[in-house]
Amino acid sequence: MLQSRFAFHADITGFKKLMTINIRYALPFLLLTACTHKEPIMNNNPLTIVTTCQPDRAPVLHTPAKDVEFPLSQEIKDLIAGMKDLMEHKLYAAGLAAVQVGAPYKVIVYQVTPEALKIREDARDVVPPTALINPSYEIIQGSGTTFDWEFCFSVLDQGGKVTRPTSIKYTGYDEDGHFIEGEAHGFLARLLQHEIDHVNGLLCSRLYPSGGFYGPRDAMFKIREEEIAKKKELST
Repeated sequence: MLQSRFAFHADITGFKKLMTINIRYALPFLLLTACTHKEPIMNNNPLTIVTTCQPDRAPVLHTPAKDVEFPLSQEIKDLIAGMKDLMEHKLYAAGLAAVQVGAPYKVIVYQVTPEALKIREDARDVVPPTALINPSYEIIQGSGTTFDWEFCFSVLDQGGKVTRPTSIKYTGYDEDGHFIEGEAHGFLARLLQHEIDHVNGLLCSRLYPSGGFYGPRDAMFKIREEEIAKKKELST
């Protein structure tokens, strides 16, 4: 779910103002307050984050999403525009899946910002806000695994480190219906796995027990902040 200082969605988290906001207190406000007329919308409804602590909305997070047909309907176009706006300007996130805003479609958006390059040692290149439709991925065998932080805007009670394949091959379609395929490594590979898992009904929290390093979100954020502070100190 964070891409700057913490992890995917909460990095996954106040990212453009690195270390200037205590996200442990800001995040609940960002996620749970009512949207104003300036918020991203779809079908005249504001886009808000679905969390596992919302029994009436949470089922969409655990259900495989539906394929999107081309050409894109106006509904899907609006959804993608709203998701990008939410990711870039409201959540400052590394990525977002459509199911996280309650839309049961195979759509993800993602980005790798300059701030992420400073925090993620294996983030190699800046990636502008990008949509990937009907995405999938497969592991590049022999590429090894990486154990790193991962949080999610849809999982408010837990955070931790997970083990994921270091490199993947991914496919999908852009907004014009053009087929896309490529390889991703390091941070980008983990980010794409995280978001594509979302549209398959899988949350990163399912990986926490296998990693053995997870716990209450606030406590994990504190440890993550301490790690980043130490790295900054060593680099100066």
